[in-house]
Amino acid sequence: MKRGCSGIGGDKPVTLVHVPSQIPYGARYIGSIWPKPIALEIVKMLSLVRQSVRVVTAFVLAVVFAIPQSLVAQAHVVSPADLQNAMVAATETRERNVETVRQFLSMPVAEKALKSAHMDPAQVKQAVSSLSDQELSQLASRAQKAQADFAAGNLDQRDLLIILIAVAVLILVIVAVR
Repeated sequence: MKRGCSGIGGDKPVTLVHVPSQIPYGARYIGSIWPKPIALEIVKMLSLVRQSVRVVTAFVLAVVFAIPQSLVAQAHVVSPADLQNAMVAATETRERNVETVRQFLSMPVAEKALKSAHMDPAQVKQAVSSLSDQELSQLASRAQKAQADFAAGNLDQRDLLIILIAVAVLILVIVAVR
């Protein structure tokens, strides 16, 4: 034991305790002045974390694979009712276009023009149904325009005859190519 210096506690005895300058990694003071290793506690904690991650991963995978794919596939982009309505509308439009072209070709002037061009009006009318929707739509709009122009007096009979023969030839060529 050493005696203290004057001014720092006077003449009382001072006990020296050895304190390490560095605390080793994984050690801490618990109720004493000496460090105790805690490496075992760290290993146990990391093991518990790994086990928790494994359990959560297994649970998530079980839920993902337990849900039937048919439930996920139930959400269609287009509902069957909408698809049915679209099909009905397309069919009605096609039928309307077929009827428009057939009426145009059934006009007395049209039948006369087709016979004079040595074409069978029945064959031309029958070929109309084999046209695609796009071709049929274009011909129907042209037939409506030609009828409206003829009724308004914008076309004379000669122009209408040329249009009728052109439409008939177009129909027969399209059908012959297929």
